[in-house]
Amino acid sequence: MNEQLPLSSANVTPRRKINVFAIASLVLSILGVFLWNPLAVFGVICGVLAIIQMSRSNSPVVGWLFAMIGLLVSSFVVLISIYAWTLRRAHYQMAQSALCVGNVHQIGLACLTYAEQHDGNLPRKFDDLKLYVTSTKIFICPQAADTNRYSYEFIGLTNKWNGNADLIILREIEPRHGGKRTFLFDDGHVELKADSDI
Repeated sequence: MNEQLPLSSANVTPRRKINVFAIASLVLSILGVFLWNPLAVFGVICGVLAIIQMSRSNSPVVGWLFAMIGLLVSSFVVLISIYAWTLRRAHYQMAQSALCVGNVHQIGLACLTYAEQHDGNLPRKFDDLKLYVTSTKIFICPQAADTNRYSYEFIGLTNKWNGNADLIILREIEPRHGGKRTFLFDDGHVELKADSDI
């Protein structure tokens, strides 16, 4: 006859529980990679909570590996998202600066055409150039907060188009491009410079 031995509490190994936050961290990190990056933030939070819970638990808990993988993958996704956002922002600002330089270049071409038709004289105000530009939008920097007033000004150092590469005839009123302004020189070339470099 088979005798059954009485089970004592010393012979029974307790069933191990899997930490819910560890599983959530792993799942959210995977979803964050493939679907939606903000889910990775919740993956990081769940991973941290899982590690805190498991380190304070007296009973055996399974999930350290899930929590660590979830935490690492989620952190990686969050860092990549921040890096991508920073690159997009820098790219946008560079594009806006390039548009501003393009605007000033078009203003320079309009000034040249105006000077050719007015005995070499430069325009005194932007209204003089309205016949020579396709749109007055080029008189406003794409990064300007106030789009109701022009972003550039004639400096008035000369009233003749002389072709002098060192003489500034127009500049952006406020530095908007990382502390730099767009300048138009008397020979028609355009530069984006800080005031200290002039």
